[in-house]
Amino acid sequence: MREFYSPGVIQFNKPNLTFTSDRVVSHETLIDKNLLLESLLPQSYNWHIVYKKTNELIATSGEDSLIYFIKPISEMVQANGLFDYKDKDKRLLENKSWYVITKIHK
Repeated sequence: MREFYSPGVIQFNKPNLTFTSDRVVSHETLIDKNLLLESLLPQSYNWHIVYKKTNELIATSGEDSLIYFIKPISEMVQANGLFDYKDKDKRLLENKSWYVITKIHK
């Protein structure tokens, strides 16, 4: 979605990925525990939660929207494709979840 909405640049530094464009900043990483997504909303804004489900959250504030989600590695593979990981890199994925936060500025 982000690449079509606002083309930008992807930077990869194992296991973190950052996408940056004029309207979208997205950070992806691997985590080993679930987070309470509401607790991650920046406190300096008055956020309105538009959508909330276990491990998914969309909130808006003025011109900005935040999308958070935590998904299993199987969904990361489906969305991004599975790269030819070496054995040591495959171990990075064990017992991890895919965590993404995306900020969209209108």
